[in-house]
Amino acid sequence: MTFSKESAFILVDILLNRHIGKTKALGELEKSALQEMGNIIIGAFVNALSKIVNRPFFISVPKIAFDITRSVFDFLLIELVKIVEKAIVMEIVFYDVSKTIHGKFFILLDIESLEFLFSVIKLK
Repeated sequence: MTFSKESAFILVDILLNRHIGKTKALGELEKSALQEMGNIIIGAFVNALSKIVNRPFFISVPKIAFDITRSVFDFLLIELVKIVEKAIVMEIVFYDVSKTIHGKFFILLDIESLEFLFSVIKLK
């Protein structure tokens, strides 16, 4: 999952019930909170998908990337394509009274699972 630095800090403040703007760096607690949030969101998405296709999917704890430049992000995607031909990319938006927080989640499945998924939901 990826977030801008500002978005990651705001999310951490919300998750840890802090005053918005308090977080200035991501320590282990802050990273863990973001990973758990990602785990819950991706878990809910994957569970819903699993019910639709009547097949279990197993997920790993998400990794976090924040405040990466567009060129680094593009490089990572190019490298990823060498390993995985297809991926599910979700944009997620959190709305707060005063802020809108954008992030992206990448769900990478093995090729067999992807082919099955695409054939079932007719995206192939």
